[in-house]
Amino acid sequence: MEWLPDNYDDCWTLGGVVTRKGICLHSGEESEVILRPFEKVGFYISWANRSDPPIRLNPAQVVNSQLCTTLVLGKHNLSTVEHLLAAIAGCGLTHVHIVVSGNEIPLLDGSSIGWVEAIEEVGIFHLDTFKNRSPVVKKPLVIHKGSSLITVIPSDSCYLIGMIDFPYPLFLGNLI
Repeated sequence: MEWLPDNYDDCWTLGGVVTRKGICLHSGEESEVILRPFEKVGFYISWANRSDPPIRLNPAQVVNSQLCTTLVLGKHNLSTVEHLLAAIAGCGLTHVHIVVSGNEIPLLDGSSIGWVEAIEEVGIFHLDTFKNRSPVVKKPLVIHKGSSLITVIPSDSCYLIGMIDFPYPLFLGNLI
C-alpha cells in the first residue's frame, strides 16, 4: 500500500472528505459517517444533526459494553467504533473529524477494510504541525478496566498479542 505514510511519527490528515453509510450491527438502523480532514491533532466526533462543537476522543470515554466498543461523549453514546478507529489509526492519520448521523457506526462488511478503502479513496495529506511523540515505556505497566486488561512491557520492538474470551456457544462452536 504505497499510499500509507512512510513515517508514522509525522502528522497526517485526509486528502479530502469521504462518506460511508450502512446498517448498524446492534441497532439495525442506517447510519452515515463522514470523514473530514481536520486542523487539530486528534480524532474528533460530532453529529450531523447537532450544533455541538466536535469532541476530542480519549480512552477515558470508553465504557463497558457488550460485544462492541462504546464511547460516552457528553450526553451521547456512540457504539461500534472499533473498526473505524482501528482503520484511522492504522492508516497513520493523526488529525480527523468524524461526523456521524446516528448513535452507532455502520458495520459495512464487519471489518476495517471498508474504512481503509474510504481513506485510500481520498488519500492522506502530510501536515507540518507538532505531534506529541509516542511515550517510551521504561517499566512494566498494567491497566485494568472492567473485565479488560492491558499489559505493556519495555522492549526494543513492538509486539502485540491479543486474546479474547467469549463464553458464548456461537463463538465456541466456530473454534471447535
